[in-house]
Amino acid sequence: MVRELDKLDRDPRLGDVYPNLALNVETMLRRLHGRISGCFARAEPRERALQYLLGLAGGSDVDAAGRRNVASYSREARADGAQRLLTTAQWDDADARRKLREVVRSSVGAAGCLYVVEATFPKKGNAPAGVDYQYRPESGRAQNCQCALFLLHVTPDIRLFMLDLGLYLPPAWISDRDRRARGRIPDGLPYRSKSAIARDLILSAMDNGFRPDRVYLSLHCRDSRGVLDALQQRQIPHLAGLSLDELGRVARIDAAAPVMRDDARRSGDTAQRGREALPRGPVTVRFAPANSRDGRSASPYQQARAGYQMFTSDVVRSIAERRYVERRWKDIRSDIRMDRYEVRSWRGWYRHMTLAMTVQLANELTLAGPADGELGA
Repeated sequence: MVRELDKLDRDPRLGDVYPNLALNVETMLRRLHGRISGCFARAEPRERALQYLLGLAGGSDVDAAGRRNVASYSREARADGAQRLLTTAQWDDADARRKLREVVRSSVGAAGCLYVVEATFPKKGNAPAGVDYQYRPESGRAQNCQCALFLLHVTPDIRLFMLDLGLYLPPAWISDRDRRARGRIPDGLPYRSKSAIARDLILSAMDNGFRPDRVYLSLHCRDSRGVLDALQQRQIPHLAGLSLDELGRVARIDAAAPVMRDDARRSGDTAQRGREALPRGPVTVRFAPANSRDGRSASPYQQARAGYQMFTSDVVRSIAERRYVERRWKDIRSDIRMDRYEVRSWRGWYRHMTLAMTVQLANELTLAGPADGELGA
């Protein structure tokens, strides 16, 4: 980290807009902003990006401050400059995400696991890129929304860091020229299934030096074979939910492994069940919530695979860890105002999420940063 980046002065235009933002969080945001500052072609969007980061961090209430956008300065009546940051301003958001991944790897290490989670953003109308009537896992039903995948790095001490993201574009958005133009979708961008996006996110992280000891997948698609095959080829242990279509291709569902419950660790036979060896190869289990009376009703199916002998306790522990990550993810979305954006273009969505990713990294490093207090080189 270049020492000069720590000497950034407070922008006088900000005034006292952020009295509630903790000083250590603001300091970390400024340092991360300095790390990605080279991705901006001009000073104005670079400064505006810092304003956007501070706004997403929740240092003030936008309406009370008299501003129309988190990237607007306190005395601005219009949000034009803020919108340009996410639309037409010249800066490389993909390179910014790469630099942030370098910070994560060098600050907390590459060890741990990767978790791919699906998130949706309900929208009115059909103007925003990728909006379609599709399934929302958050509500359990189909709604008009955008759908995206996020890659999280989970450290051995269960700290979460956003590494990458990908917006899912339904086939209609790829084949319709009018829709592509309206969403400003880059020419030549092909259709990618959710499974393909998940695979690319994982492989890109591995190319950046991350070496997961396991991968968790939380996808809601008809076929996740693409990403599962990629993990199998690289012999990466993984745990993934299975769709109804995929269940039809899985043999020995009930014989593959015993039914596993949330309260297994509290039962009297915990030690005995934990020593039960599971069949080698992919293991399909029916995981019953603790409040399920018969241990089977409304139970999601999971597929676990590893290149070594697994035991019941291994799968139970993995499912429990994944559920903990899912709960943390809900809090993260709220903390960094991930759902709060006013852009319709493909590029605008990626830029907002990149800046939200920066805020999440700042929050996590502030809570328990590197031992020496320095960002990784």
